[in-house]
Order: sequence, then structure tokens, then C-alpha cells
Amino acid sequence: MGPGQLYQDLQNLLHDLNVIGQITQLVGNLKGNYQNLNQSVAHDWTSGLQRLILKKEEEIRAADCCRIQLQLPGKQDKSGRPTFFTAVFSTFTAAIKESWINNLQMAKLALEEENHLGWFYVEDDGNQIKKERHPLLVGHMPVTVAKQQEFKIECAVYNPEPYLNNENQPDSFSTAHGFLWIGSCTSQMGQIAIVSFQHSSPKVIECFNVESRVLCMVYVPAEDRPREPESRGGRVLAVPTVCLGTEEGSISIYKSSQGSKKVRLQHFFTPEKSTVMSLACTPQSLYAGLVNGAVAVYARADDGSWNSEPQTVIKLGVLPVRSLLMMEDTLWAASGGQVSVISVETHAVESQLEAHQEEGMVVSHMAIAGVGIWIAFTSGSTLRLFHTETLKHLQDVNVATPVHHMLPGVCAWCVLAHVSTGLLRTRLTLHGIPLLFHVGCVSWLPAGEEKDPVCSTWAPTHTA
Repeated sequence: MGPGQLYQDLQNLLHDLNVIGQITQLVGNLKGNYQNLNQSVAHDWTSGLQRLILKKEEEIRAADCCRIQLQLPGKQDKSGRPTFFTAVFSTFTAAIKESWINNLQMAKLALEEENHLGWFYVEDDGNQIKKERHPLLVGHMPVTVAKQQEFKIECAVYNPEPYLNNENQPDSFSTAHGFLWIGSCTSQMGQIAIVSFQHSSPKVIECFNVESRVLCMVYVPAEDRPREPESRGGRVLAVPTVCLGTEEGSISIYKSSQGSKKVRLQHFFTPEKSTVMSLACTPQSLYAGLVNGAVAVYARADDGSWNSEPQTVIKLGVLPVRSLLMMEDTLWAASGGQVSVISVETHAVESQLEAHQEEGMVVSHMAIAGVGIWIAFTSGSTLRLFHTETLKHLQDVNVATPVHHMLPGVCAWCVLAHVSTGLLRTRLTLHGIPLLFHVGCVSWLPAGEEKDPVCSTWAPTHTA
């Protein structure tokens, strides 16, 4: 059945419902009693029509999930004014419609001026070649509210919370949802900006200052678990939260749910107020990598909050634990140039990996790719790949040549290959969209159009 017929049927039902309402009022004015003409029968008519209307609306919603309606330009009329006509296409499944619309959006992005100039990548011989299939800039926006001080983006974390409709049910047909928490710092303080993706255009919905510099963040999903037996079978529904690690040696827990503003649930200090360099979590444990070379492990309390005193402290060395990475039932912690694999059950170090043999090479970031782990360093231009099971060194990728051949001014913000920012592109994605961070702004690109995300390097021929 075509869309026009479905909407016409709905209009007819609404018309009949209005007429039945008028008939019901007239029936109420009858003086006599009649078997098939009374208030009860009129009520049945109304209920039946209401059920038919709900069914028809459901049919329309189901049809819309598989229908594409385009407004296309037509010929000019006799007065020279533009005209338009509507074309309607039906797909077999909702997934086909979504894929088609995504491809249409990509084509529209490619035609925009910001993407029309093209991107280039560098061959080994130093020649720039235009890349036909290149990442497309979707948009960019400022994410800091700086009056007199300059903020530099330090870290970010994504809360993939689905959009809730009026019935508090996730909208399965909505692809725009979730929140991005972005931490920026000056030399003395921090600032948090919360970007909402509930609508077609991202929007900063909250921005607040933090007493100390924010160095790391981690998103903790809501946990639904039973209380202890003495609680009479009740349940604790913890809200989703974002944990902030600061330079002053504290951890702050903020509520992170739809429509919520700045709500700090907890704030506690690490042992000896050691600076928090990295954070990671499991449903029952929160891990903090400290500047003194230790990992503090915090357990959940009965009410779903985190105990302010660490359950245990794992000493790895004397160099800061700059990166933590969860991998199944193990925690990978990088201290200096050494990576320790820690069991999340026993908190014992199961094995260790020497990421680099040269003195002074410090691990800055780690990222998982299949059965491999990519490791970036605070100095140098080499990314190293290791096997996660055998810990065997598999490959080195030197990105110095592509970076040095980039256009002037681009290296400051390109995260696809800039080792000073590490593997943020592979670690932080939003529905397949890599996020690029530069001073005071965030940009996002649609993924899926590039080849090797680590070995390939792109430099735009313009600045956004």
C-alpha cells in the first residue's frame, strides 16, 4: 500500500472518530431505551475506531522506516520561479534505507566547499598524490569557554547513551545520540565541556571549571545489580558516570545521563595525593594510574558508589603510569617503556612487555586492533605493534616522513598520525567517526573511507 493511501486511511478514520463523537452526544439525549442504540454501544464504536487508528499509525511508522522521500528541483514555471517535485522510493529493509541515506550524506559532504579542495597523502618518494577516497570533514565547533585564559584540550571520553523518547524507550531509529565529555586545561586549572549529539548538529550543553588540571577521564556505564540480602530484595540502579583524574591527585565522579547538568557525586584523593595520569574501569573496579608508578584499584561499595580508599595499590616502578588499557580479563598498564599485564581478578602482574629497548622511550598511548596492540611513545616518531597473546614484536611504523611533508601549520592538529597525540584516533570514535582535537576545537570525520588508519597519513590542503 502506498504512502498516500496509508495517510488517506488515517484521515478517514480520524474523520469517522469525530462523527462517532457527535453521534455519542446525540445518543445521550435519547429519551427511550434501545437495544442497539445506547451509550454502551457508542462507547464500543469509539474504542474500536481508536484501535484502528493506532494500528494505522503503526503501519505508517513501519512504512516510513523503509521509505525514502526526496524533494528534487524541477523546471522553472512560466514566471521563472523554481519548482520542486517529490520522489518516493521504498526499500526492503530499514537497514537498506539507512545505508542509502548515509551514502547520500557522504556524497553531499564531498560536494561542500570545505571538502572540494581535496586531500593529499605522501608517497615514499615524497610526491603528493591526490587521494580520491579521503576522509570528509563533517564539521568543527569550539568546545571551550575561555575568557582570559587559553585552554588546551587534554582528554575526552564518549558516553554512548541512547536517545530516549517520550515513553523513556531507546529510539532504535535515531543515530544521533550520546554525549562527549572534553577536558581542557590551562597551566593551573581545568574545564569540562559536554557536547550533546541528540540532534543533527552537536551542541555544547554544559561547560564548567574544575579546580585542578584534568589529565584523564573514563566513562563508567550504569550498573544494575541486586542489593545485599538484608535489603529485602531491593535493587540499586547506578547512573552512568564519568570519572575525572586530576593533577592535584584527586578523582571526581560526575553524573552523566540524558539532560543532566553538572552533578558531582564523589570526590576523593589518591594515596599521597599522587597525580592521576590515566584511568580505566570494569563493572566492579576503577583503576587509576599514578605519577609515582603505581596503579590504585578502587572497589564498588554496596550502594554502587566507589570506595574512597583503594582496595589495593599495585607498584609497577618509579615512572608515571601514563596509559591503562582494559583487554578482556586483564589490565595493561604502561610505566616508562615497560607494559605490565595485570589480572583483574587477582591484581597480580601476569607478564611484562618491554615496549622499547632505548633509554628514555616512554609509552604514552596504547590501542587494541584485533590481536595486536599498537603503542605510541612520548618521543620519537615510531609506532610499535605487538601480539597481545605472545607479546611478540610484529612491526614498527615510522610516521616521520609523512608528518614532515605535511603542509605548514597542519601538524599542530592532525591526530591521524601525529605521535605527540598518540593513537587517539583509534581509541576515541563516535559511531565510527574519528574525532580530531586541536586547540579549543573538536572536528569529526566519517570513517570507513580510508585504508590503513595507522600507516596512511592525510594532510588537508586548507585549514578548517
